[in-house]
Amino acid sequence: MKASRCAASRAQRIQRMMEEKPAITYQDGYEELAHAIILQCVKDYRKVLKILAVHPNHESGLKVKRSCERFFHSRWFGILTEADPDYILEGLKKEVSA
Repeated sequence: MKASRCAASRAQRIQRMMEEKPAITYQDGYEELAHAIILQCVKDYRKVLKILAVHPNHESGLKVKRSCERFFHSRWFGILTEADPDYILEGLKKEVSA
């Protein structure tokens, strides 16, 4: 009797959780992944701009900067978002130089 009560209460808890949280669709997951990819490149670009502000000839920093700029202007970026890459890059440059 006790095991069936446990299973019933577990099923009720799961049911309540499903009712409380909105359903996540595959589309939501893809959008979250796309945002995470872009956000990581934004973080990398911001970080490398700060490094290059102090060490303008930093070889690996220059490589990362070029790589990020290539990503922002790539077909892949265009698939992930409709955002204007030049607007993002200019905004980050202004942010770091301020």
